Amino acid sequence: MNMHSLVNPSGGENSSWKPRSEAHSEERPRQRPKTSHNPGTPSFGVPLKDSLRNWLTEARQALQQDGYSDGNIEIELRFGLLVSQEYMRTYPATPGSQSHVVSQDERREKQVKFVSGVDGQDFRKFSQCAENHFKSAGTPEVSDSYNFNDKRIKVGSDGITMEKKRKIQVRGSEHTIDVALPACPYDVRMGVTVEAPMPSPYQSKVQLEQDNWESKRQKDRTTFEKADCEWQLDMTAVRSSSKHDQRQEETYELEFELKAGDVSRWMDEGFPIEDALVELIEKLMPRDIQALDLEKVTDRSVISAALDVMRSVCPDMLLGDPKEPVKGRSDGRSSYPGAQPVGMRRHHGQKVLDGELVQNRTWKRLIFMVFDIILFSGQRLYEKPFSERCAFIEREVIPRYSKVVEEKGSLMPPTPLVRKKWYPRKHVHQVINKMGIEADGSVCYKDPSSNSRHHKSDGLILVPNRFYARGTDFQLLKYKEGCTMTLDFKVMKVHQEPYVKVWFDGENHQQIDFTGQVHMPYHDLRRLYGDMASITEAVCEFAFNPDVGKWQYKLIRHDKDRSNFHKTILDTIAALAENLSQDELEFKMLSDTWREAEDEWARCMKQATRQVLESKKQSSRPSQ
Repeated sequence: MNMHSLVNPSGGENSSWKPRSEAHSEERPRQRPKTSHNPGTPSFGVPLKDSLRNWLTEARQALQQDGYSDGNIEIELRFGLLVSQEYMRTYPATPGSQSHVVSQDERREKQVKFVSGVDGQDFRKFSQCAENHFKSAGTPEVSDSYNFNDKRIKVGSDGITMEKKRKIQVRGSEHTIDVALPACPYDVRMGVTVEAPMPSPYQSKVQLEQDNWESKRQKDRTTFEKADCEWQLDMTAVRSSSKHDQRQEETYELEFELKAGDVSRWMDEGFPIEDALVELIEKLMPRDIQALDLEKVTDRSVISAALDVMRSVCPDMLLGDPKEPVKGRSDGRSSYPGAQPVGMRRHHGQKVLDGELVQNRTWKRLIFMVFDIILFSGQRLYEKPFSERCAFIEREVIPRYSKVVEEKGSLMPPTPLVRKKWYPRKHVHQVINKMGIEADGSVCYKDPSSNSRHHKSDGLILVPNRFYARGTDFQLLKYKEGCTMTLDFKVMKVHQEPYVKVWFDGENHQQIDFTGQVHMPYHDLRRLYGDMASITEAVCEFAFNPDVGKWQYKLIRHDKDRSNFHKTILDTIAALAENLSQDELEFKMLSDTWREAEDEWARCMKQATRQVLESKKQSSRPSQ
């Protein structure tokens, strides 16, 4: 293992792992995926359930007035993206938002259109989630759909039929409703039609193939459903081609459809069907992950507001502000203002805490998590071992904060103060045992003894039990498994494929092009352009995608104005290549010396590999 191969890309500092007899480990909060705070973007406030309820009520009335005896009613909701221009999602990622119904005027003014479908990788993730929450309705259905100028012919398990769908007008002229979900990776469209299958003029597929059809769609559909739910989930892989171009384009569709047996009951009784639908949507695309469930808050306005609340409770305890100058640059500004530890300002006052604002998943609110203290009323605590500084926080700081809150008459602090819990190095298994995957797919740390420590986690921090080290501490390790590693690159829009330029800073601010190592599929490109809006350059966070071996866009880092430095980039890539597993990390944490850890792990792995190979040889030998 490389001495300096494991790094924390979000902080831009180098770190290494080296066994020390009194090192500590702790749970590390995980940053949010897929979205970012976009300054200037309004936070929509209409719950999705309300948006769908209002439209469904009007759709039912339109059906009753129009009559629907000539076919089968289909009510469907699809996942996709609302786009305004060729490469821009209309409503950029906005944490905390709920839903926004796109009006006709807005659609015309912004030239909004709905592009149905999801990314292939997301389709596979949604499929896995569906298998966990639903039950497959049977074997997948394979069908072909031929599109002519005036008709559509379907070839499926029930033979050859001609599809005829009549759109039901709701609200005068709309047969669909487009709902923007800026706090989620996808928007949705709901529509209502009356389908009337008709006999086909074709007797065989061979005859159909020979006719002058324009395009063909081959569908492989799997249906999931729940016995106690009115909705079914259809997940479809589609291969499209045209008569004159046989090259196939593969796309992926996800839609919820009201079950045929429940349509008549809904039309007769009008019982609410939107509650169950929204619940199913949130299982696949949980809004809290994308929005309010921010595990590490880096936005300066959010940090400042929270600190103002804390100062109003205990004004002499927390000094420092993310807007104040930070030592380290000649212009007095921080290179990473939002990523600076909250309240940690060595040149301000006598009481300095080191911590960060995170979202507690049990309390569903921000907490200030403290993990170090540097100064306190003239005491130079940075000269003390780390374990003593942690004990001081527990003994002196938190009781004082709690006392002030109690005197002010509040049972719960506006921003609770929680000490981060640390463990001796050889007790690392206690941390790992408290980490698990929750229902929404997030890896979380949860201390069963206290609800105050419950948040997402993407790894561990290992800190030497010694004095506080200023600047880069080469005795400190921030460990993340490969699939959770992220890097921050500079991104610029360009007007030709691949429509973005991606680079990072080298020596003397030299731009090192990284575009070829970035995976930018259709949906991510539109999210990126939507998140960037009118700006042409931004610092963006990317995560490594092992399925394609490249880095994939996650969110814009509005709190940063520079990419990660080249040493951070190279160290992170080296860490990915080294592929230190959690098991190997735990094994080495239990060792006393570096040499013992390296030698014994290599010996054990070699022995285990040999045993597996011998077992395979024995099972492959032909019987006598």
